[in-house]
Amino acid sequence: MLINNYYLKYAAKPDIKSKPSYGDQLTGSLVGGFLGQAAALPLTLGAGAIGSKLLSKAMPKDKTLSTAKDVDKLRKNMNVGKRLKINHTPMAEGIKSPYFMPGMKLGGIKIDRHVYSPKGAHPALMAHELGHASGIGRLRTYNRMMLARKPLAVLGGVSALLSPADSIGEKAGIGVVAAETAFTLGEEARASIKGLKGMKKAGIKAKGSKALLAEAIGTYALGAAATGIGTYGVYKGKRNMDKLRSLQSWS
Repeated sequence: MLINNYYLKYAAKPDIKSKPSYGDQLTGSLVGGFLGQAAALPLTLGAGAIGSKLLSKAMPKDKTLSTAKDVDKLRKNMNVGKRLKINHTPMAEGIKSPYFMPGMKLGGIKIDRHVYSPKGAHPALMAHELGHASGIGRLRTYNRMMLARKPLAVLGGVSALLSPADSIGEKAGIGVVAAETAFTLGEEARASIKGLKGMKKAGIKAKGSKALLAEAIGTYALGAAATGIGTYGVYKGKRNMDKLRSLQSWS
């Protein structure tokens, strides 16, 4: 008896609380994700508002970059490759800002690597998009990464949301979302740096270029913060459904 009492008091391991059931984890994940997105809403709205304001500032009527003269200057000084296509014709109404489309050839699918250059675009925006196509942006593998990153991030988010706590699926999902966010911030910074250097080499001067691109990167940083808050909400909610239930019992 004495031995048994000693064992129970000093040697036996304390009872470890079991993890919530998968149903509770899923519920907590959904609730936590919703609360996280709600908390991040000001950041998301702020990024959108800043982006809209930047576009209005970056589309002055007295500036035109689609006169292929300036575009060619940038192209020659930014190592974008001869195969990069410059599209001066709007693909659809409402497309007012330059953008870069990575190229890819996979089976029967072929996407030409090109930059869209609308009339009236600020030189810094055009240089930024050409920055995406320069240097490492010429590599086929890198172009595939740029095309695949968003779909992979969505799959990663779904995996993090639906997988049990501490499972490989959850860890991999969170890792993919974090990697995509870091990749996006790094790529946008790289494109801006390349673009500003290209403008300097080409002798193109435009007032406020550095501030414009810095603010643009700021919108991506806000988006990244919002993603982080939403992901954290999913992570914590999945592990704290028991606390949520205890709160419900007091209501």
